[in-house]
Amino acid sequence: MGIHHFKGVSGAKHSVYTPTQAKAVKMAKAKKTISVNLSKLELIQMRKIAGIRQASDEHILKAFITKILKL
Repeated sequence: MGIHHFKGVSGAKHSVYTPTQAKAVKMAKAKKTISVNLSKLELIQMRKIAGIRQASDEHILKAFITKILKL
């Protein structure tokens, strides 16, 4: 079952999200920011799970969350 998002503008594409994707989009658009303290070991583990080689800490965290949400 998908969640539909209608733009309401002529010529605009409508989007269909899975419930998990809809929740992720809602959280991403939230005004609240969160800060987290992570050790270098945790970041290395996250980088390996996300399947990326070298990246900034922020990119590693975003890639890891995206990978987990797609499971």
